[in-house]
Amino acid sequence: MLVKNIDKLHEFSRKLQLYRRIPDWFWCEKILDAGVSIHKLNYDSNKKGILIEAFNLNLSKENNKYHFLLKENNVRLAQRLKKEFNAQFYVNENQELMLEIEGIKSTIQCEQDLDVIKEIFEQGIYNFIDNQPLVVIDIGMNTGWASLYFASQDNVQAVYSYEPFKTTFSEALNNFSFNPHLSQKIHAFDYGLAGKDEKITVEYDYEVKASIGVQGIPENLKKDSQSLKKEDIFVKSASEVLGDIFAQYQGVDFMAKIDCEGSEYDILASLDQANLLNKFKIIIMEWHEKGPDQLVEYLTKNGFTVFSRRPKSKTIGMIYAVRA
Repeated sequence: MLVKNIDKLHEFSRKLQLYRRIPDWFWCEKILDAGVSIHKLNYDSNKKGILIEAFNLNLSKENNKYHFLLKENNVRLAQRLKKEFNAQFYVNENQELMLEIEGIKSTIQCEQDLDVIKEIFEQGIYNFIDNQPLVVIDIGMNTGWASLYFASQDNVQAVYSYEPFKTTFSEALNNFSFNPHLSQKIHAFDYGLAGKDEKITVEYDYEVKASIGVQGIPENLKKDSQSLKKEDIFVKSASEVLGDIFAQYQGVDFMAKIDCEGSEYDILASLDQANLLNKFKIIIMEWHEKGPDQLVEYLTKNGFTVFSRRPKSKTIGMIYAVRA
């Protein structure tokens, strides 16, 4: 009891110190919970709002859509992107937070969008180098950041993208509309790829949209949320869908980015059985839950050299595979 009382007293003391800088208990609690440095924020006493300088964005009490940006790691990411990539954050005419980076414009709607941006640009997880004409298959398009990134590469002739969740797919189309010079290369489809044609009902939560697949929301990400709902999605046989695309392009290399939250096992099995896996020159894939062994077996059988990251992980890892 004494320890709890001391902790409460300490928290109140911190809040009181912060209140001297920002005389608003609402924002004091938000800022302390988020752990963001006060030096990265400005308080508008007239509007009773907070300006996050790193994002060039004013937060209001009434609209909490962007309150997730208050987290210290998100602010630091924005600062790094501005420094390293000359990234620009701004609010468009629809009051959406936009990011322009490396010639690509897109909205930021939730915290997972920042995670994806960090992976693509800062960590460079898709930063392959190939000067030959290439067609990219994006399985697990999400909101379109990766498809736009691939389309921005000069040697990429076309990107075929697959996303089964309606809300996520619509957001991707919205992002494509900001980039007409790139989206003309992108062919987007509102269904997923799997081992066979199927209609599946799964749980969907917009806030964790990048982590949902045919198995629904991972247990560690489930929460009591008003955004949680049931959604019918459609998946199609990977071998049938991609077989038609392979037939359209002769003398062109194919690359696959596969991030589909568990369907990668059925997809590779389908392509292997149809003798289509060897159509790819490069495969970059995130695996989930079942480990990489079966995937590596399919790939090495079809002549790939495989780089497997975190092979002993029980939850998630990456595979980079290349055929000479």
